[in-house]
Formats: sequence, C-alpha cells, structure tokens
Amino acid sequence: MTALKHQVVTAEKLWTVIKRGGYALLLGEIRSGKSLTAILTVEKSKRVKNVLILTKKAAIGGLIKFTEDAELDLQKNYTVTNYEAVGRIVDRTHSKQGKKLKKPIPEIVFKLNPDDYDVLIFDEMHSLGKIGKPTKKYQILKAFTGDKPWIGMTGTFGVETMNAAYYACSLSTKTPFKQDNFYRFFDEFGVPSTLKLGNREVAQYHRYKPTLPAYIETFSVRMTQTDAGISDRAKSEVKLHYINLTAETRTLYNKLQTDKVIKVQGKQLIADSIMKLRMSLYAMEGGTVKVGEEYIILGNTEKIDYIKNNFNLDEQVGIMCHYIGEQNLLKTAFPNAEIYSSTAHAEGVNLSHLDHFIIYSEGPSGAKHIQREDRCVNIDKKHSTTVHYLLVKHALSEQTYECTSKKKDFNNKTYKQKEL
Repeated sequence: MTALKHQVVTAEKLWTVIKRGGYALLLGEIRSGKSLTAILTVEKSKRVKNVLILTKKAAIGGLIKFTEDAELDLQKNYTVTNYEAVGRIVDRTHSKQGKKLKKPIPEIVFKLNPDDYDVLIFDEMHSLGKIGKPTKKYQILKAFTGDKPWIGMTGTFGVETMNAAYYACSLSTKTPFKQDNFYRFFDEFGVPSTLKLGNREVAQYHRYKPTLPAYIETFSVRMTQTDAGISDRAKSEVKLHYINLTAETRTLYNKLQTDKVIKVQGKQLIADSIMKLRMSLYAMEGGTVKVGEEYIILGNTEKIDYIKNNFNLDEQVGIMCHYIGEQNLLKTAFPNAEIYSSTAHAEGVNLSHLDHFIIYSEGPSGAKHIQREDRCVNIDKKHSTTVHYLLVKHALSEQTYECTSKKKDFNNKTYKQKEL
C-alpha cells in the first residue's frame, strides 16, 4: 500500500496543527482516506513510540490493515481496539481495608494501561460528542487519556449540533476548550432556548453562536472526496422504494398504534412508552416484533417479497437492518446475501464492493444515516452503488427517513401517529 498525494499533504497540515497545542481534528469526508492520514501524521513525531487507535468494533480490521502493511514501513507501535476495551465503571462495595461501605462508590477500572501509550487517535470522534451531562464513556476515556496529545477523525462532525464538540474535544487536558464543564462552555458558545412541554419550559442546548464553528476551524484540517480523487460516478445514488403492506399487517399496525397493546402468537406486546411503540411499529413493517427478550416472526413478508421480486441476488447485494429480529429473519430468507447492522456497520466499514445496498430499516440517528450511505464509496471505485430504502407511506420507515435524510434525529417529538 502506498499513501496517496492528498494524504501526505494533509498529514503535513495536521502535523502543524497538533504541534501547536497537542490536539488536532481531521474533518474528512467519508471514504476520503482519513485513517492513513492520521497515521502518517504521528509518524512525523520523533518522541512518539506507542500509539493507541480507538474506533468502533466493526472498524478494527480495516485500521489494522494500515498498521500492519509492510509497504508503508511504519516506525511506531500501533494498538487498534474499540472504545469499550479501554475500561468500565464498577460499583466498589468495600474500602481498600476491606470494610463494607454504606453506599457503593463508582470506580473506573481500566482494561488497558494508560502509561503504555504516548498519543491517541480517536476514530469516528463525532460518536463521543453529546450535550448536557457527561456520559460514563466520556468519564472513562477522559480519565484514561489524561494529558496525552490526540488526533480526532470524523466525517460527520456537528451534524446534530456543534455544541457536541465540547465532550468530543475535551477528553485530554490538551483541549481547545478550557471550561471545566459543558454548561460553562455553553455560557460562552451556546445560544439559550427553551422547549415548552406541558406547563414547563425545558432548557435546550442545541443552538450555538457563529463563533463556535469558526473556532473549531482553527484546530481542524479538512479532506474532501474530491481531494481523494473520488469522482461523482463513484458516489452513492439513493433510490426510494415504497412497499404496500397487506390489509392484515396494516390492521395490526394501526391497532398497536391506537391501543398500545396487541396479542401476537399468544403473547402480549405492550408499548408502554413512545420509544417502545416506535420501535415495535417499525420492526412490524419488516415482519418482526420483540416481546420481552423474545424476537417473534410475525409472518408478514411484504419487504422480503419486494426484494425477491425486484433485485437480482446473484449480484453484489447487501441488506442492512436495524433490529436483531430482522437480522435473523433476513439470514433465513437470503442465506447467500450479506446482512449488516445499521448500527454496528454504519461506520468504519468498507462496502464499496456492493452494486446494490438495501436499507431494510434504519436507526434514528441523522449522523449515522450519512455514514451509512457512504459506506459504499471508495477511492479506487469507478462506478456508483445505489442505496435503496424500503419505505411504507406514512409509517415509521418513511417518518424516520424524512428526518435522518435531513441530518436530523428521529425522536419521540417528531413521531406522528398516522393510520395506514
């Protein structure tokens, strides 16, 4: 493997940035070659010996291909693993002297040794960002990173809100944001707003001042698919397919939506929250529901029949779905097809070998929607892959797509009860 010219040039720019403060953000469009660019950047350091690359579990193999490529002649020692492998938070019930505590104390237990690494590369860094209170994942990574320098890589930074940058970029004491918590950061960069819920006004933290994206640019370097030589011919095309559900399926769907409870195969499905209702309705379109811990095959096959009647499964076809029950169903219906998870395989994997990519169902994340569509883009690819969305008019599939395709999350507020 040989580094491409745009990767060498971008690595030089990134090196200039990270030397300044010990941190840098690589804002590269999806499939533009970010991973090797970040590796080439740390290769420039004379002090760094050991590098830890953290990514999503599904992307580990793709990154290892770079770090173990003999032709690149890399001089540093690279460890590639997933974020969850860093450590976990446990409740300590006894003191160090062995005395039982009145109240358990949360404690971070590292699975890796922080002292083993000189610099960290955070892949898919947008996944670390959020607003409001810090997550357990953030607390673990911040304690692990300490004062280490870092490079963050992302193709979809700030899709939901630029304010998510605070947590993503403050995992080290080497950080562009000096505020000691999110709310002080928001005081400087955020625009206060409220949402009326019943008789209450609830504070919102999504809006931000124009100074924030301008500031982020000062420690960022950008890469585009054009820089990588990806032509428009190689980019994904999107096609929407509308599926007609049978009268029986529509009746079941409408009953659950109205009554919030139905019986399936002798078992009671209770949608006791809007989230549970949304998930159940969407899964029902594809022929499954989850009752308790059991995945039930309903028997309706409208989406499966549509695939069989409209696609040549002898071609390179991949099918992606969101629900575990659907994965089981699809593996049975299409034993020779490649079945992917809309969560686990939305980021960090290369699906450019596919000619057709069918989205059987998708999750509610606007950021993952963008990532999902560009899994099929590749620098060396000469033809486009069509991304096919299987939708039902007015149903959860169409409602979800209408939000996520606009880079917005689909949630309880955007869900509308519509009879099929």
